[in-house]
Amino acid sequence: MSVFVCLVIVELNLPHANSLKEKRSVIVRLLTRARNDLRVSAAEVGFQNRVRSATVAAAIVGSSRGQVEATAARFIRKCEADPRVEVYDSNIEWF
Repeated sequence: MSVFVCLVIVELNLPHANSLKEKRSVIVRLLTRARNDLRVSAAEVGFQNRVRSATVAAAIVGSSRGQVEATAARFIRKCEADPRVEVYDSNIEWF
């Protein structure tokens, strides 16, 4: 039996956020949609106290490497598609 695990880390810029409350609202909605649509475990993991920066991550587990890779790519695309954020870096780590 094979198990494939990856962690997707995405660095975001929120150019229109004017407060932490506004930033967190955007991040919470983005992560909630990712959890519901992609069935991933996702959280804000960095820059929690910076108004216009955020690091989000998603953990993905599956029995097929291709399936996990496709879900990781969809998570990154979901972040890129949100008009309220700008993705300036992304990374996939395998375990």
